[in-house]
Amino acid sequence: MGFISNQWLNRGYGLLHRGYRPVKVTIEVVTPTDSWSKRRMIPLEITATQKGGEYQTLHLTAQEAIRAAEVILELGGHNMRSELALELLKTMPDAQLLEALTSELRRRLREAPKRVSR
Repeated sequence: MGFISNQWLNRGYGLLHRGYRPVKVTIEVVTPTDSWSKRRMIPLEITATQKGGEYQTLHLTAQEAIRAAEVILELGGHNMRSELALELLKTMPDAQLLEALTSELRRRLREAPKRVSR
C-alpha cells in the first residue's frame, strides 16, 4: 500500500498554505500498451487507486523511468542490486555479456590509482 496526496499542490490560487494529507492507495506499475502511450513513447505507467475507485495515473517517459529505477535501486541496498545484476547478466547473450564485462573492467583499470614503481 502506498500513499498519494489528496490534492494537487502548489497551484498558486491562494491554496498554497492549505493543508493536505496523504491518503492510502494501491499502487500498480505496468508497461502501457495503449496507442496514446505508444505515440508519446511512455514506457511506464504508475496508477494509484484509493478506496471508492478514484485514481491518479503517472505516465513516465524513458528518462523519468530510468531516474525512478536509479532511486529504487539505491534504496534497495547492495544485496538487491547484486541479485538484480546477476539476473540481468544471465539473460544476456554471450557476446553482449563479454562486451559489458570488458567495458566495465577497462573502466575500472582506467580509474585505478597508478601503482608506484620501486
